[in-house]
Amino acid sequence: MKTTHIALTLRGNSVENGIAVSDGQVPFSPGSGMTRHNTGLLASTPAPDGSLDKIHVAVVEEGVVLVSCEETPQKELVLVKQYSNGSGGKRWPSFHVEFGSEIRKLSEASTSGGSGGETWVLVSAPIGWAENIASQFVNERDYGGQTISYKPGNTGKKESDLPQELLIAFRGDEEMTRKFMDKVATLPSDRLDDHIVQSCGRARVKAHLEEISGDPDFFMGADPNRVAFYVATVHFSKESEPRQDAGGSLGSIGDALRKAGLR
Repeated sequence: MKTTHIALTLRGNSVENGIAVSDGQVPFSPGSGMTRHNTGLLASTPAPDGSLDKIHVAVVEEGVVLVSCEETPQKELVLVKQYSNGSGGKRWPSFHVEFGSEIRKLSEASTSGGSGGETWVLVSAPIGWAENIASQFVNERDYGGQTISYKPGNTGKKESDLPQELLIAFRGDEEMTRKFMDKVATLPSDRLDDHIVQSCGRARVKAHLEEISGDPDFFMGADPNRVAFYVATVHFSKESEPRQDAGGSLGSIGDALRKAGLR
């Protein structure tokens, strides 16, 4: 029995309708890395150039063949574009997927060498699979690379009571974020210099807070300019703006502080 698939393309937190076709192929055409050790072919199709929408999938000796159809889709055919960023994009998270028993891998192609790398996988998956994966990926600068797995019933990113800006500064590590918040809570307010914390450069902020705390690992690898606003918010009784080079906005910082009992 033929199973009708809806064609989708997944890359990070983006899901697009359709899979691109060129010269009778679903080509492997990554934006980074080198493709010298693969054929560049993920599937073949008699369809004209453009984008496939609803399709039947046939796996033959020569490979995967996709044929357009009009029936109601029962599954998804997803072109998953996994990537690790190259030079110039290292501060952005990599995107990979942990493929479980719910999917069937049909074909795969990877780069080899060069700056960064990509692996594209063509999979047959249950309806809603691509959106489930995409909804979990956090595409924020300085957030850690992520390998996402399918979670049935998941409707989006897990809501956290922690300040989003701190989570990003600690690359999504909630344990490290909470530990830093505890460190900030124990700082003696009367010894903190608000001018240094809120206005001075990275090196002076770092030296000042390490001296006051007596902890040479006070920042635990985080950029002082990304987290100094939190010190000011807790100890100077006002919501301080993050530094310009920290990126982002305060968002729900006030609500998070109130939940944590610090406001």
